[in-house]
Amino acid sequence: FNDARKVWMENAQPLEKYVTTAENAGFHVEVPKALPLAVSMRSQSFFGLIRNRIWSTFSYFSDEELDAGIEEMKATYKRPSIEFNDDINLLVLSLPL
Repeated sequence: FNDARKVWMENAQPLEKYVTTAENAGFHVEVPKALPLAVSMRSQSFFGLIRNRIWSTFSYFSDEELDAGIEEMKATYKRPSIEFNDDINLLVLSLPL
């Protein structure tokens, strides 16, 4: 929903930020990668993930705001499933010996 998209845009960090943070903490970054992920799931399952705040973006919203956002999504995506492409940031870290 639109308000969640705004919060995500304000807080999203590039992969390089995570690499720098890990290196500054003393880790060696073995493999920094953004992996593509095709997501497809039943709409009700997806809305349940939002309601349960599986992504930190949704921690900024009250239960009522999440319910309103889910209703906004239901009006926009009138399908039994939600499908989108995402990227997962993957870091393989090691500590120097």
